[in-house]
Amino acid sequence: MRQTGFTIFKFSIMLLAILIMPAKKNYAQTPTDAIMMNKGQLCFDLAYHHDSWKEYWEGTKKRENGNIGTLTKHSIAPMFALGITDRINFMGGLSYIMTRPSAGQIEGTEGFQNLNLAVKVDALDMELGPGRLNILATVGFSTPISDYVPDYAYSIGLGCTEGSLRPIVQYKLNNGFFARVQAGYNLRSSCTLPRDYYYTTQAYFSNEVDMPDAIDYSATIGYETADASFRAEAFYGGLNTLGGFDIRVQDMGFPSNNMDMTNIGAAVHYYPSIVKGLGIHASGSYVLTGRNVGQTTSIGGSVSYYFSLWNKSNN
Repeated sequence: MRQTGFTIFKFSIMLLAILIMPAKKNYAQTPTDAIMMNKGQLCFDLAYHHDSWKEYWEGTKKRENGNIGTLTKHSIAPMFALGITDRINFMGGLSYIMTRPSAGQIEGTEGFQNLNLAVKVDALDMELGPGRLNILATVGFSTPISDYVPDYAYSIGLGCTEGSLRPIVQYKLNNGFFARVQAGYNLRSSCTLPRDYYYTTQAYFSNEVDMPDAIDYSATIGYETADASFRAEAFYGGLNTLGGFDIRVQDMGFPSNNMDMTNIGAAVHYYPSIVKGLGIHASGSYVLTGRNVGQTTSIGGSVSYYFSLWNKSNN
């Protein structure tokens, strides 16, 4: 039985599922946006995302696989953000992942995936012309927190530790419209297999797999109301691994495959005035082009709540 394409949803865990993080005032924050919390503010968020694909790219060839059918991924992600200062924020979270194919004899799997931590620094915040310019940087760290198998047919992750560095530039007009660009370099460690032999483009008598680094990027446009109670945005983004190899014909995928993609998406954020600190968030995305990835449709939502631990005058 064929098991091709098992890893092609994995980068959607990192990129397609928009991480709705806690907020400054009436905002939501992610490691890739230009939003900062106030000093002393803490916010918790609980997010759910549903990803699915039926067609995927085997190398550059788009195809279906009847032994997989439609592969669905459910993720539940508790997260938090803390304003250390007005210019330094700390974020963290983890995800519980469930993978389910609709066909074939191999079952999906589930479990806790990775611990994700990030520090965001607001390096420049200044008025410029009819708006405001922000330049920020985020340093991130991710590592597995369970013993999931990275080369299982429907694994929940890549099984490697990862560090990232990303600059973020946003310009927001005084009328509420804004544009933002960001890009991240993701430095990845090797992953470990539960066996001492594997084959990629050659044979390896080892359980350690060298993982290619990756670059991700996005460009976003959006609008926010004057009272910050509502924000909507749309983005175009992508991911390029710096190495790896294609899924071979009549073979299954592998963690170090060359996985590239472009996608589009949108998100909305609403903060009802009847409950101070409450946020409701929804997002969706769709993969446009790819290499060794699934043509994934992702939808999700979350609920967040923030409050001040200290410096309560900024609440």
